[in-house]
Amino acid sequence: MAELVDDVPIARTGAAITVVGNKMLVWGGFTQEIEGEGDDRFPLNIPLPEEDDEDYPIEEYSITEQCWRRHQTSGKGGNADNIPAFGSGSVMISMGGLVYLYGGWNDQQFSNDVFRLDPVKMEWEKLPYTGYPPVQKCHCGMVQYQDKLVVFGGIGMAGEPGRGGGAQYITCHDTTVTYGYSWNNELHSFDPNTGHWQEIDSPNRPPPTGAFTFTEIDPDHAILFGGRVEHTRMNHVYILDMKSMSWSGPHLPANQDEPWPTSRTLHTMVPLLDPQLPRARREQKVIVVWGKGRDNKHVRDMWILDVASMTWKELIVKTRARMFHMTSAYYCNHDYSTDVIIFGGNIQRKSKFDKHVVTEMRVLKFGTVQSLQGLCCDVCAVTLDCVDPNMRMHQQCYLSPALLKEVQDRHQSIHADPPCCYDEVFLTSKQFVDAPANIIRNEGQHYSYT
Repeated sequence: MAELVDDVPIARTGAAITVVGNKMLVWGGFTQEIEGEGDDRFPLNIPLPEEDDEDYPIEEYSITEQCWRRHQTSGKGGNADNIPAFGSGSVMISMGGLVYLYGGWNDQQFSNDVFRLDPVKMEWEKLPYTGYPPVQKCHCGMVQYQDKLVVFGGIGMAGEPGRGGGAQYITCHDTTVTYGYSWNNELHSFDPNTGHWQEIDSPNRPPPTGAFTFTEIDPDHAILFGGRVEHTRMNHVYILDMKSMSWSGPHLPANQDEPWPTSRTLHTMVPLLDPQLPRARREQKVIVVWGKGRDNKHVRDMWILDVASMTWKELIVKTRARMFHMTSAYYCNHDYSTDVIIFGGNIQRKSKFDKHVVTEMRVLKFGTVQSLQGLCCDVCAVTLDCVDPNMRMHQQCYLSPALLKEVQDRHQSIHADPPCCYDEVFLTSKQFVDAPANIIRNEGQHYSYT
């Protein structure tokens, strides 16, 4: 059951988020309520969905319609055990039209279960497994490789002696996290079709860490940035070759003058090109958004990384920074425009009596400048359905085989994924980083930054 809502969802931090088609799904997280009276007031974290909420709601944002809907979800076979109860620090991705959620923390315990959501039926299923799964944990990373899930790192239970894979575990002594647990650098793959977990013995893996970003950049590679172990935060970059399951890195600045993001955790990273595009292998760029720095304060910058050259460029954005927020990317028309959607998160409070969490959404729009030929092919593709069949055949006689194929490919792309219908589309250079200005969108209002 879907309910169209006039307002944005409850303010939250640390939720799981992913995009399926032209819809963004948000699950779980923590919200806050102010408890106590007078000078004894304090914000109390409350996990979502709340225990008394029997609808197990998932929030859906339609990117093309620009509206929120709230869906009631259920467990397969009417079994509530098939519904995840771990809404904070989980990781969630879409693969093959289905949604997969792994791990998390609910203020009582960690999880290492995998749940699958059918976004049409809004039905959850807890997947049974064989093999040796990762430890129960949160703040890990998960990406897709072919038809498998690849999970790395995180903070959670201590590893078992004698387990394979070559993973390391560092006991956590930081009482602000959770005393007695451990940071790890486990690497596993999970096959949803067979339910089998496989430990991977991967050379040159990153050190044990959690609260980093782990992002697919093309069909065979994923990138890791930042993270934390104990009181140490990092700003290193590692690349995982998922064909060989081997790492390259750490990539670090060659000198103090080289532009490079500061160390951080609880940040987000998304690719600016659809990772499934053939040209993503040579042209991919990723954006890093905000986070928590070495001094435990908000990091207020954004950075764009050219993966091939491993060069960074800072993006100055005049808006209030957050940490433990959620970010997803929507690839409009696949090749020409990307919306980077930032939702929720933790802001710096104006006083100790204020809530940390926010609910506002920000959308950063990136685009490519097309050639005149490309624009003409787009016009032909968009109007193809409106033309009389006889006239269509007459027009196609004037196109070369190569141009005709390009028009047909773009026509199929439009039907597979309708164009994004934002109020304004801003075109930057093809490299996404050389434009004098971009647009940041906030609920119908436009703000420029340089």
